[in-house]
Amino acid sequence: MKAWLHFADWPLQWKMAALLLAASLLPLGLSMWVDARHARELLLDGLVHLIEARSDQVADELDAYNRSVQISARGLALAPPVLRYCAAADRGAGTGRPARVADESAVRELLATVSASDADLRGAAIVDAGGRVLLAHPSGAEGRVLANRSVPGAALERSSGIAGVFLGLPGIDDQPMLAFFAPVRGGCLAVLWVDPGALWQRIRASDALAGPGSFAVVYDREGIRIAHTSVADLVFHPAGPLAPAIVDALAAERRFGSRTRELLTDVRPFPEQFERARADRLDRDVFRGRSPVNSQLNYGVGRRLESVGWTVFYMLPAAAFEAPLLRFTRERALFGAAIMVLAIVAGFVVARDILSPASALLAAARAIAAGDLAARVRPRRGDELGQLGHAFDAMAERVQAQDADLRDSRDRLDHLVRERTAELSAEVAERSRAEASARESRELLQAVIDNSGALIYAKDADGRFVLVNRQLAATFRRPPDAFLGHTDHDFFPAEAADAYRAMDLRVIASGQALIEEERVPTDEGMRTYVSVKCPLRDAADRIRGIVGISTDITDRKRAEARLRDQLERMQLLDQLTAAIAERQDLPSIYQVLALRLETQLPAEFACVCRPGPQSGRLTVMGAGRARAPLDLAGADDARAGAAADHGSDVRGTAPGTGVGPPSLPADCDLVRRALAGELACEHDIAALPGPLAQQLGAHGLRSLVVAPLQNQGEVFGLLLVACHAPGAFSSGACEFLRQLSTHVALAARQAQLHGALQRAYDDLRQTQQAVMQQERLRALGQMASGIAHDINNAISPVALYTEALLEREPALSERGRGYLQTIARAIEDVAETVARMREFYREREPQLELRPVRLDEIARQVIELTRVRWSDMPQQRGAVIDLVTDFAPGLPGVLGIESELREALTNLVFNAVDAMPAGGRLLLRTRRLDGEPARAALEVVDTGVGMDEDTRRRCLEPFFTTKGERGTGLGLAMVYGVAQRHDAGIEIDSAPGAGTTLRLVFPVPAARPAEAAAPPAEARPARRLRLLVVDDDPLMLASVRDALELDGHEVVTAAGGQAGIELLGAAAGQPATAGPGEALAHAARPGAGGAAPFDALITDLGMPHVDGRRVAAAARERWPALPVILLTGWGQRMAADGEHPPNVDRVLAKPPRLRELRATLAELVDAAAPSGAAGSPSSAVSGDPS
Repeated sequence: MKAWLHFADWPLQWKMAALLLAASLLPLGLSMWVDARHARELLLDGLVHLIEARSDQVADELDAYNRSVQISARGLALAPPVLRYCAAADRGAGTGRPARVADESAVRELLATVSASDADLRGAAIVDAGGRVLLAHPSGAEGRVLANRSVPGAALERSSGIAGVFLGLPGIDDQPMLAFFAPVRGGCLAVLWVDPGALWQRIRASDALAGPGSFAVVYDREGIRIAHTSVADLVFHPAGPLAPAIVDALAAERRFGSRTRELLTDVRPFPEQFERARADRLDRDVFRGRSPVNSQLNYGVGRRLESVGWTVFYMLPAAAFEAPLLRFTRERALFGAAIMVLAIVAGFVVARDILSPASALLAAARAIAAGDLAARVRPRRGDELGQLGHAFDAMAERVQAQDADLRDSRDRLDHLVRERTAELSAEVAERSRAEASARESRELLQAVIDNSGALIYAKDADGRFVLVNRQLAATFRRPPDAFLGHTDHDFFPAEAADAYRAMDLRVIASGQALIEEERVPTDEGMRTYVSVKCPLRDAADRIRGIVGISTDITDRKRAEARLRDQLERMQLLDQLTAAIAERQDLPSIYQVLALRLETQLPAEFACVCRPGPQSGRLTVMGAGRARAPLDLAGADDARAGAAADHGSDVRGTAPGTGVGPPSLPADCDLVRRALAGELACEHDIAALPGPLAQQLGAHGLRSLVVAPLQNQGEVFGLLLVACHAPGAFSSGACEFLRQLSTHVALAARQAQLHGALQRAYDDLRQTQQAVMQQERLRALGQMASGIAHDINNAISPVALYTEALLEREPALSERGRGYLQTIARAIEDVAETVARMREFYREREPQLELRPVRLDEIARQVIELTRVRWSDMPQQRGAVIDLVTDFAPGLPGVLGIESELREALTNLVFNAVDAMPAGGRLLLRTRRLDGEPARAALEVVDTGVGMDEDTRRRCLEPFFTTKGERGTGLGLAMVYGVAQRHDAGIEIDSAPGAGTTLRLVFPVPAARPAEAAAPPAEARPARRLRLLVVDDDPLMLASVRDALELDGHEVVTAAGGQAGIELLGAAAGQPATAGPGEALAHAARPGAGGAAPFDALITDLGMPHVDGRRVAAAARERWPALPVILLTGWGQRMAADGEHPPNVDRVLAKPPRLRELRATLAELVDAAAPSGAAGSPSSAVSGDPS
C-alpha cells in the first residue's frame, strides 16, 4: 500500500497542516448546518404564504364570476314577462303547455337580449319543473328535456339561483357548458348557459404567478378536473378512479357530452388532490405530491369555492422552492472550502518555519552519507534545534579529517597496482588477439569451403590430401578424415587417378592455375566436373602442393545436350513445316515428310498410311527411300527396287501393272492405340505379336513410333517411323513426332480445304458465267417480246396474201410458185423467230412438239434462203465464196422444230459469210459421230479470220460482237438458245487466221422416228358467214377481209375497238345519235336486238382507247353464243403462258394462217349453229363461192 495512506509516514509539515484543517472543519460544518436549516424554514414559510395567496386569489375570482352570472340568472327569473309566462304556464300545467301565451314573444325577445348581452353566454331558456325547455334562445332547444333532472329540482327548492354542473345545450350542440339556474315563481327555472372558455380564460390568467412552473387546477365535487391553467388535455379527467355507479350516472346524463365515459375512465392520477377535492371539509394546509403535468414533486394549497362546491388547487414545483435553498447551501459550502484552504496554507507555512532546521540537518546527513564530507548545517537559531545543528557540524569536521588521511594511503597503493596490472594486461591482450585472429581465419576458411557446393581440396607435392571440404566427403560418402594422408589411387580407378595426378603435376610444373574438365566416377554414376587447380606456396614462395576446386557441371552438360537436341528438332520441325507449306496436294506433303524424316531425324524407315478399304490393311500414301519393309501386294521386287532407288512416288497404281498402292498390316496394338488418337511408341518390336511387327522386324527394324494424324478428333492417317536400334526414340523424339504429326495434320487439312476451295471457286465461276449468260439471254428475250407484236402485225398481210396467191392462182409459173413458197417459208420462220425471241434462253417448252427432221434437208433449204448473202452480195464486192456441201448418206433424222433449226443454221451461215470479207470456202457438212449414245453433227466450216481464245469463250454471250456497229450480238446467242431447247451441244474450233468450225451435235433417238402423218383434210365452214373484223391496222383489216371474202364470206370491218362497239350497237338497233359510251351500254344490254347480226367476231387485242377485251365483253353481254376470236400479235406468248382472256373462244397468233383461221371458224360456228341457226343472218346462203 502506498505510504501516503499511513498517517505515521506523513511528513511533519503534512501532519501539522492536517491538524489545523481538522481544528477548523468541525465548527465550520456545524455553523453551515444551522444556517441551512434556518434558511429552509424561512423559504418554506414564504412559499406557503405565496401559494396560499395565489390560491385565495383564484378562488375569489371564480366566486366573483359565478356570482355575476347568478345575478344575471336571477334578473332573468324576476323579469315581468318571465313571471307572467311562468304563471300562465303553471295554470295550464295540465296540458303540458301554457294555456295563454300572450307574453311568449316578449320572453323570446328577452332571452335573445340576455344571450347577446354577454359574449360568454351561449344561450338562455325557461325550463319547467320537469326539466322540459319551454322557451329558449336559440330556439332549437325548445321542447327538449334536460338530462340532469336532479339539478332543476334542487334549483326549485332554493330561494336563490345556483351554478349547475356542466351540461350540453339541448338540441344545439353536444359540447359541455356551465349552466346557471334561478327559480321563477310559478314552478319554472331561468337557465343561462355559459361557455366554459370564460372560466378557463380566468384560470389561465393565474398561470406561473407564484413562480416558474406554478399552475392552478379546479375540481368538482367528484374529483374531476374542470379547469387547468396550462394543460387543457387534463380537463374532464378525474385525478383518481371513480366508482362505477358514478361513472354510469354521469355517462347517462351525458354530463360532458358524448365522450363522458371515455373521459371519466381515463384517470390522470394525483391522489393528494383527488382526496382533498372529494372531502366534505377541505384540508387547507400545504401538501406535496407528484403531478402528471410536470411529472415532479409540487407544493400545493387547496381552497373550496363559496359559490359552488368546487375546489381550487394552486401548485408550485418543488424545484422552484429548492433552487434558492441549493444556491444558499452552495454559497455556504464555497465559503467553508475557502476557510479550509486558508487553514491548510497557514499550517504549511507554520510547519515550514518550525521544521526548517530539521530539514537542513537531514539534508547535511544525506550529503555526508552520499560522500560529501564538506556538507554542514550552519544553523542560525539559538533554540534546541540550533544547538543540534552546531553539534552535527563539529562531528562532520572530524569525520572529514579522518577520511582525508585514508584517501592519501589508498591512492599511493592504487598507483602501484595499476602500473603492474597494465603491464600484464598488455601481454595477455596481445596473445589473445593473435590467437583469436588465427582462430577466426581458420573458422572462416572452413566455413567457406564447407558451405561451398563445389569440391574443395588441397594436396601436398606427393598427391596426398591435406584438406577436404564437407561437400567432397558427402559426395563420396566418406568422413573428411578418411581422405587425409591418402592419394587419388586409394579411392578411384587407376585410369581416373592417373588423369587426376597428371593434371596436378602439370600445375606444379607450370606454377600456374589450370582449368580442365574431369570425369569422376561416383555412386550415382559418372559425373563431369570442371576443376580449377592452382599451386600452393609456403612463406618462402616454394610450391608445396596444389589447391583444387571442382564444380559439378553434369546437369548443365545434360541440359545443354537436351537444348541442342531440342534446337535441332525445332529446326527440323521448321524445315519440315516450311517444306510441307510449299505444297498444296496431300501426296506431295506425305512424300516430303517421309523423305525428310529418313534423312534428318534420322530414321531408317518412314511412311504415311491411312486405313485401307480392306479390313486389316493400311494403305501407304507416302513413303521415303526405304521401301523394303512395304508389302507391295504382289509387285515384283525389281520394280519396287527401282522406285526406291529413284525416290519415286508410291501413290496410286503403277500404269500397266495392275498393282495397287503398297500397304502394311494393321493388326497391331500400336496401330489400334494410334487410331484411338494416342501416340504409341515401342522401343523393341521384336517381342510384339502380329504381322506388322514381323514384317518390319524382318528388315532389321526394332524401334517403332506410330503417331496419329487427326483433325477435330478424327484420325484420318498414321505416321510410322522406325529405327534399327532398340530404344532409339527418346521422350523428346516422341514429343517431336507428336508435334510434327499435329503440323502435318493441319497441313493436310489445309490442303484439303485448299482443294475444296479451289473446286468451289471453279464451280462458282462456272455458275456465275452460266447465270450471267442466262440473264443476258433473258434480258434479250424480254426486250424482244416487246417488239413481237409490231413485227407480227407487219408481216401478217404478206403472209395472208402469199397463202392466198398460192391457193387461188393455179396459173402461176413454177418459178413464181417457188418464189412464193420461199416467201411463205421465210414469213413462217420470221414468225417463229419472233415467237422465240423472248424464249430462246429457256429450256424447250413442254408443249412444243418435236418432229423428225433431216439435217441435210434443212441445210439445202438454208442454202437457198441465204443464196443472196453468200453468192450475190460478195460478187458485187468482187469476192467469191465457194459453198460446198458434204452430207453423210443415210444420216438418221433427229427430233426438232424445223423452223428453229433452219433459223439457227441461217445465222451460222451469215456469220461464216461475214468472217470471209475477201471470199473463201464455206462448207456445210453432216455426219454421224461414233460412240454411245448415237449422235449426229451439223457443221459449218469457213476459212475466215477465225477467233482468239477470249473471243471464242464469249461469242455465245448476248450482245457480244466483233463486227462493230454492224453486229447486234444476238445471232450466236439465238443459236445457243435453239441448241439448249433441242438438247444439242455446241462445239467451236477456231484460231486466228485459221477459220472457224462450229458444230451442232444432236442426240439421235434410239428408235427410228415415225414419219410425219399426212396433214388432215382442211376444215372449212359449211356455209357462208357474216363476220365482223375489228383491228386498228388498216393493212391488217384489208388483208383479212380480202382473204375471207375470197372464201365467200361477208366481212364487215371496224377500224379500232370503239368503231367495233358502235357497229355492234348499230346492228342491235341503237339510235344513230347515240354517243360512244351509250353505244357500249346499248350493245351490252341483254335482249336489245334478238338474234346476233354476225356469225363470228374477229378482233385484235392491243388497240388504243378500247382494246379487244372490251369489244369481246360488249359482244358477249349482248349475244352470249356469239363466237369471239382474238387475233393478236401476242398470241404465241399468251399460248405459251396459258393466258386466255374472258369472253374469248379462241386465241390466234399473228401472222394468221388461212388453214388455221378456216378451221377455227368451222369449229366455232358449227358449235354455235344449233342455238343460233334460226336467226342467223346468213342461214340462207350455203356452199363455197369459190
